[in-house]
Amino acid sequence: MAGLDVVEPLELGEGNCVDVVPASPGACASQSFVRCYSVTDTFKDSKQKPATFCGYELDDWLNQAGASAEDIWADDQPPETRGIWNARLFPGIASPSCFRQWLWMLHPGKATADQKREWRETRRYSLAEIASLTDFSGFYQRRTQLRSEEILGSLPATFRSDSGFSAAELAFILKNSGRPHVGIQALLSEARFHSRSCSDPGMDGFTFSRLVHTLGTAILLLAASPEQAVEDLLPGLAQDMAAGDTEWLRRFGVFPHSGITVSRWVEVLHATAFNFLESTIIYTGVHKPAPPKNALRSDEIVWG
Repeated sequence: MAGLDVVEPLELGEGNCVDVVPASPGACASQSFVRCYSVTDTFKDSKQKPATFCGYELDDWLNQAGASAEDIWADDQPPETRGIWNARLFPGIASPSCFRQWLWMLHPGKATADQKREWRETRRYSLAEIASLTDFSGFYQRRTQLRSEEILGSLPATFRSDSGFSAAELAFILKNSGRPHVGIQALLSEARFHSRSCSDPGMDGFTFSRLVHTLGTAILLLAASPEQAVEDLLPGLAQDMAAGDTEWLRRFGVFPHSGITVSRWVEVLHATAFNFLESTIIYTGVHKPAPPKNALRSDEIVWG
Protein backbone atom coordinates (compact mmCIF):
# COMPACT_ATOMS: atom_id res chain seq x y z
CA MET A 1 0.00 0.00 0.00
CA ALA A 2 1.26 3.47 -0.82
CA GLY A 3 -0.30 6.93 -0.73
CA LEU A 4 -3.43 5.73 1.09
CA ASP A 5 -5.32 7.25 4.01
CA VAL A 6 -6.32 4.12 5.91
CA VAL A 7 -8.82 5.37 8.49
CA GLU A 8 -10.63 2.06 8.94
CA PRO A 9 -9.54 -1.59 8.78
CA LEU A 10 -8.25 -2.68 5.39
CA GLU A 11 -7.20 -6.18 4.45
CA LEU A 12 -5.69 -7.16 1.11
CA GLY A 13 -5.09 -10.70 -0.01
CA GLU A 14 -1.58 -12.12 -0.15
CA GLY A 15 0.40 -10.55 -2.98
CA ASN A 16 -2.19 -7.85 -3.69
CA CYS A 17 -1.19 -4.19 -3.87
CA VAL A 18 -2.93 -0.85 -4.13
CA ASP A 19 -1.49 2.62 -4.39
CA VAL A 20 -2.82 6.12 -4.98
CA VAL A 21 -0.70 8.44 -7.10
CA PRO A 22 -1.38 12.21 -7.28
CA ALA A 23 -1.79 13.83 -10.68
CA SER A 24 0.13 16.97 -11.57
CA PRO A 25 -2.11 20.03 -11.09
CA GLY A 26 -3.96 20.77 -14.32
CA ALA A 27 -2.48 17.79 -16.14
CA CYS A 28 -5.79 15.94 -16.40
CA ALA A 29 -9.35 15.92 -15.08
CA SER A 30 -8.49 13.55 -12.21
CA GLN A 31 -6.83 14.49 -8.94
CA SER A 32 -5.26 11.07 -8.40
CA PHE A 33 -4.93 7.63 -9.94
CA VAL A 34 -5.72 4.39 -8.11
CA ARG A 35 -3.71 1.35 -9.12
CA CYS A 36 -4.68 -2.14 -8.00
CA TYR A 37 -2.34 -4.94 -9.03
CA SER A 38 -0.48 -8.05 -7.88
CA VAL A 39 3.20 -8.50 -7.13
CA THR A 40 3.22 -11.21 -9.81
CA ASP A 41 1.89 -8.96 -12.60
CA THR A 42 3.95 -8.50 -15.75
CA PHE A 43 3.33 -4.90 -16.69
CA LYS A 44 5.51 -4.67 -19.78
CA ASP A 45 4.88 -8.04 -21.39
CA SER A 46 2.77 -7.97 -24.52
CA LYS A 47 -0.72 -9.41 -24.59
CA GLN A 48 0.56 -12.29 -26.67
CA LYS A 49 2.94 -13.64 -23.95
CA PRO A 50 0.42 -13.48 -22.07
CA ALA A 51 0.45 -10.64 -19.54
CA THR A 52 -1.09 -10.86 -16.08
CA PHE A 53 -3.11 -8.28 -14.18
CA CYS A 54 -4.19 -8.51 -10.53
CA GLY A 55 -2.87 -12.06 -10.58
CA TYR A 56 -5.04 -13.13 -13.54
CA GLU A 57 -4.18 -13.54 -17.19
CA LEU A 58 -5.33 -10.31 -18.78
CA ASP A 59 -7.94 -11.97 -21.01
CA ASP A 60 -9.37 -13.77 -17.98
CA TRP A 61 -9.49 -10.54 -15.96
CA LEU A 62 -11.27 -8.68 -18.77
CA ASN A 63 -13.78 -11.49 -19.14
CA GLN A 64 -14.58 -11.53 -15.42
CA ALA A 65 -14.85 -7.73 -15.39
CA GLY A 66 -17.29 -7.77 -18.30
CA ALA A 67 -14.85 -5.85 -20.50
CA SER A 68 -13.04 -6.36 -23.77
CA ALA A 69 -9.87 -5.26 -25.52
CA GLU A 70 -11.77 -2.33 -27.04
CA ASP A 71 -12.32 -0.95 -23.53
CA ILE A 72 -8.63 -0.65 -22.72
CA TRP A 73 -6.84 0.00 -26.03
CA ALA A 74 -7.49 2.44 -28.83
CA ASP A 75 -8.56 0.96 -32.16
CA ASP A 76 -5.39 2.23 -33.82
CA GLN A 77 -3.13 0.51 -31.24
CA PRO A 78 -1.33 -2.29 -33.17
CA PRO A 79 -2.08 -5.70 -31.61
CA GLU A 80 1.61 -6.55 -31.35
CA THR A 81 2.24 -3.50 -29.15
CA ARG A 82 -0.71 -3.98 -26.83
CA GLY A 83 0.18 -4.73 -23.23
CA ILE A 84 -0.67 -3.76 -19.69
CA TRP A 85 1.80 -0.87 -19.87
CA ASN A 86 -0.41 0.96 -22.39
CA ALA A 87 -3.78 -0.51 -21.34
CA ARG A 88 -6.17 1.98 -19.77
CA LEU A 89 -6.97 -0.06 -16.69
CA PHE A 90 -6.51 2.36 -13.80
CA PRO A 91 -9.32 4.75 -12.79
CA GLY A 92 -8.82 8.42 -12.13
CA ILE A 93 -10.35 9.56 -8.82
CA ALA A 94 -11.35 12.90 -7.35
CA SER A 95 -9.92 12.21 -3.89
CA PRO A 96 -7.36 9.75 -2.46
CA SER A 97 -10.05 8.48 -0.08
CA CYS A 98 -12.05 7.09 -3.03
CA PHE A 99 -9.69 4.16 -3.56
CA ARG A 100 -11.90 1.65 -1.72
CA GLN A 101 -14.56 1.65 -4.43
CA TRP A 102 -12.02 0.08 -6.81
CA LEU A 103 -10.64 -2.70 -4.60
CA TRP A 104 -12.94 -5.17 -6.36
CA MET A 105 -10.47 -5.04 -9.26
CA LEU A 106 -8.31 -7.45 -7.25
CA HIS A 107 -11.19 -9.96 -7.39
CA PRO A 108 -13.16 -9.17 -10.59
CA GLY A 109 -15.32 -12.26 -10.30
CA LYS A 110 -16.90 -10.85 -7.13
CA ALA A 111 -17.74 -7.45 -8.63
CA THR A 112 -21.35 -6.40 -9.10
CA ALA A 113 -22.78 -5.39 -12.45
CA ASP A 114 -22.89 -1.76 -11.29
CA GLN A 115 -19.22 -1.82 -10.31
CA LYS A 116 -18.22 -3.24 -13.68
CA ARG A 117 -20.33 -0.68 -15.52
CA GLU A 118 -18.84 2.16 -13.46
CA TRP A 119 -15.34 0.98 -14.34
CA ARG A 120 -16.15 0.94 -18.06
CA GLU A 121 -17.67 4.43 -17.91
CA THR A 122 -14.96 6.00 -15.72
CA ARG A 123 -12.02 7.86 -17.24
CA ARG A 124 -9.14 5.41 -16.98
CA TYR A 125 -5.43 5.73 -17.59
CA SER A 126 -2.59 3.44 -18.59
CA LEU A 127 0.65 3.08 -16.67
CA ALA A 128 2.39 4.89 -19.52
CA GLU A 129 0.03 7.85 -19.18
CA ILE A 130 0.27 7.88 -15.39
CA ALA A 131 4.06 7.98 -15.64
CA SER A 132 3.85 11.29 -17.53
CA LEU A 133 0.93 12.78 -15.56
CA THR A 134 2.10 12.01 -12.02
CA ASP A 135 3.01 14.78 -9.60
CA PHE A 136 6.18 13.12 -8.33
CA SER A 137 6.94 15.93 -5.93
CA GLY A 138 3.47 15.58 -4.45
CA PHE A 139 3.83 11.80 -4.34
CA TYR A 140 7.03 11.90 -2.30
CA GLN A 141 5.70 14.69 -0.10
CA ARG A 142 2.58 12.68 0.69
CA ARG A 143 4.60 9.54 1.36
CA THR A 144 6.84 11.51 3.72
CA GLN A 145 3.78 12.93 5.50
CA LEU A 146 2.27 9.48 6.00
CA ARG A 147 5.58 8.13 7.30
CA SER A 148 5.96 11.13 9.61
CA GLU A 149 2.51 10.55 11.08
CA GLU A 150 3.33 6.87 11.56
CA ILE A 151 6.51 7.70 13.50
CA LEU A 152 4.73 10.25 15.70
CA GLY A 153 2.13 7.59 16.43
CA SER A 154 4.75 5.16 17.75
CA LEU A 155 6.87 7.32 20.05
CA PRO A 156 7.78 4.57 22.57
CA ALA A 157 9.51 2.64 19.78
CA THR A 158 11.02 5.79 18.29
CA PHE A 159 12.69 6.76 21.58
CA ARG A 160 13.63 3.29 22.79
CA SER A 161 17.02 3.11 24.49
CA ASP A 162 18.82 1.60 21.47
CA SER A 163 17.32 4.04 18.97
CA GLY A 164 19.55 6.53 17.19
CA PHE A 165 16.68 8.90 16.43
CA SER A 166 18.07 12.45 16.35
CA ALA A 167 16.79 15.99 16.80
CA ALA A 168 17.38 16.72 13.10
CA GLU A 169 15.23 13.73 12.18
CA LEU A 170 12.53 14.83 14.60
CA ALA A 171 12.53 18.33 13.09
CA PHE A 172 12.14 16.80 9.62
CA ILE A 173 9.28 14.59 10.82
CA LEU A 174 7.46 17.46 12.53
CA LYS A 175 7.87 19.74 9.52
CA ASN A 176 6.48 17.13 7.13
CA SER A 177 3.68 15.84 9.35
CA GLY A 178 1.40 18.66 8.25
CA ARG A 179 0.46 19.46 11.87
CA PRO A 180 3.67 19.96 13.87
CA HIS A 181 1.85 21.28 16.95
CA VAL A 182 -0.09 18.01 17.23
CA GLY A 183 3.16 16.05 17.05
CA ILE A 184 4.71 18.20 19.76
CA GLN A 185 1.66 17.70 21.97
CA ALA A 186 2.12 13.94 21.58
CA LEU A 187 5.81 14.27 22.46
CA LEU A 188 5.01 16.27 25.59
CA SER A 189 2.45 13.65 26.64
CA GLU A 190 5.09 10.96 26.16
CA ALA A 191 7.55 12.99 28.24
CA ARG A 192 4.97 13.30 30.99
CA PHE A 193 4.61 9.51 31.02
CA HIS A 194 8.36 9.14 31.59
CA SER A 195 8.60 11.87 34.24
CA ARG A 196 8.49 9.49 37.18
CA SER A 197 10.04 10.23 40.52
CA CYS A 198 13.81 9.99 40.56
CA SER A 199 13.47 7.78 43.65
CA ASP A 200 12.10 5.10 41.32
CA PRO A 201 15.29 3.89 39.60
CA GLY A 202 15.10 2.87 35.99
CA MET A 203 15.63 4.01 32.43
CA ASP A 204 12.54 6.24 32.34
CA GLY A 205 14.52 9.16 33.72
CA PHE A 206 17.05 8.90 30.90
CA THR A 207 14.28 8.57 28.30
CA PHE A 208 12.57 11.67 29.68
CA SER A 209 15.74 13.74 29.47
CA ARG A 210 16.56 12.55 25.98
CA LEU A 211 13.03 13.17 24.74
CA VAL A 212 12.76 16.69 26.18
CA HIS A 213 16.24 17.72 25.02
CA THR A 214 15.64 16.30 21.53
CA LEU A 215 12.32 18.12 21.32
CA GLY A 216 13.91 21.41 22.32
CA THR A 217 16.62 21.14 19.67
CA ALA A 218 14.07 20.10 17.02
CA ILE A 219 11.91 23.15 17.78
CA LEU A 220 14.96 25.37 17.39
CA LEU A 221 15.65 23.79 13.99
CA LEU A 222 12.04 24.38 12.93
CA ALA A 223 12.01 28.07 13.80
CA ALA A 224 12.73 30.76 11.23
CA SER A 225 14.55 32.65 13.99
CA PRO A 226 15.43 31.88 17.63
CA GLU A 227 13.49 35.00 18.59
CA GLN A 228 10.32 33.85 16.82
CA ALA A 229 7.36 33.54 19.18
CA VAL A 230 6.38 29.94 19.92
CA GLU A 231 2.72 30.75 19.27
CA ASP A 232 3.66 32.00 15.78
CA LEU A 233 5.72 28.91 15.01
CA LEU A 234 3.19 26.47 16.47
CA PRO A 235 -0.30 28.01 16.42
CA GLY A 236 -2.73 26.21 18.70
CA LEU A 237 -0.07 24.34 20.67
CA ALA A 238 -1.04 25.64 24.11
CA GLN A 239 -4.77 26.04 23.44
CA ASP A 240 -5.37 22.49 22.18
CA MET A 241 -3.29 20.74 24.83
CA ALA A 242 -4.88 18.18 27.15
CA ALA A 243 -5.69 19.55 30.60
CA GLY A 244 -3.49 17.00 32.36
CA ASP A 245 -0.52 17.84 30.18
CA THR A 246 -1.05 21.57 30.69
CA GLU A 247 -1.07 21.15 34.47
CA TRP A 248 2.05 18.97 34.38
CA LEU A 249 3.92 21.45 32.15
CA ARG A 250 3.05 24.33 34.46
CA ARG A 251 4.21 22.34 37.48
CA PHE A 252 7.49 21.58 35.75
CA GLY A 253 7.84 25.21 34.66
CA VAL A 254 8.02 24.40 30.95
CA PHE A 255 4.58 25.49 29.75
CA PRO A 256 4.89 27.63 26.56
CA HIS A 257 3.11 30.70 27.90
CA SER A 258 1.99 33.52 25.63
CA GLY A 259 4.84 35.64 24.29
CA ILE A 260 7.66 33.20 25.03
CA THR A 261 10.26 33.02 22.28
CA VAL A 262 11.61 29.85 20.76
CA SER A 263 15.08 30.44 22.20
CA ARG A 264 13.71 30.92 25.72
CA TRP A 265 11.45 27.86 25.61
CA VAL A 266 14.25 25.72 24.20
CA GLU A 267 16.53 26.96 26.97
CA VAL A 268 13.95 25.90 29.56
CA LEU A 269 13.45 22.49 27.93
CA HIS A 270 17.19 21.82 27.78
CA ALA A 271 17.69 22.89 31.39
CA THR A 272 14.83 20.65 32.51
CA ALA A 273 16.34 17.72 30.62
CA PHE A 274 19.77 18.17 32.22
CA ASN A 275 18.36 18.71 35.72
CA PHE A 276 16.27 15.58 35.49
CA LEU A 277 19.22 13.64 34.09
CA GLU A 278 21.43 14.75 36.97
CA SER A 279 18.81 13.74 39.52
CA THR A 280 18.29 10.39 37.83
CA ILE A 281 22.02 9.61 37.88
CA ILE A 282 22.30 10.55 41.56
CA TYR A 283 19.28 8.57 42.71
CA THR A 284 20.02 5.51 40.60
CA GLY A 285 23.63 5.52 41.86
CA VAL A 286 22.79 5.60 45.56
CA HIS A 287 22.24 2.20 47.14
CA LYS A 288 20.90 2.37 50.67
CA PRO A 289 22.20 -0.42 52.93
CA ALA A 290 19.61 -2.91 54.01
CA PRO A 291 18.43 -2.43 57.62
CA PRO A 292 19.85 -4.89 60.21
CA LYS A 293 17.90 -8.06 60.81
CA ASN A 294 17.36 -9.77 64.15
CA ALA A 295 19.08 -13.16 63.92
CA LEU A 296 18.14 -14.27 67.44
CA ARG A 297 15.49 -16.84 68.14
CA SER A 298 12.72 -15.92 70.52
CA ASP A 299 14.28 -17.93 73.39
CA GLU A 300 17.78 -16.41 73.05
CA ILE A 301 19.15 -13.52 75.12
CA VAL A 302 22.12 -11.26 74.42
CA TRP A 303 24.04 -10.12 77.52
CA GLY A 304 26.04 -6.96 77.16
